[in-house]
Amino acid sequence: MCRRWNGGPALAAAIGSVEFEGAEHIRRYASSDWAERGFCGECGTNLLYFLKPARYIMWMGAFDDQSVFKLVGEIYTEGKPDGYRFAGDHPRHAEMD
Repeated sequence: MCRRWNGGPALAAAIGSVEFEGAEHIRRYASSDWAERGFCGECGTNLLYFLKPARYIMWMGAFDDQSVFKLVGEIYTEGKPDGYRFAGDHPRHAEMD
C-alpha cells in the first residue's frame, strides 16, 4: 500500500509527536481502523502515516533538512521489487517480523 501511495519505497522516520506549521492545510484519510494517511490539502504531497493512537511516521520529503537522518532498517522486505537494494548493514524485516 505504501509503495502504491508513494510510487516507490516509503523513506520515513518514526516519531512520537510532532508540531506542524500550517496544520490547517493537512488533510487526513483513515486508510484502516488503526492508521491514517496525511497529505497536503493544497498540493497533494504525501506527508505522514499516523498509527493510532499516537505515533507518527513522517515521510522524509516533509523535512527541509534530511541530513540528520540515516537508514536504520527496512520493513516488508519480502514484497519489495527485485530492483530495490539499499546499501548498508542494517536490519531487514519481513512483514511477519
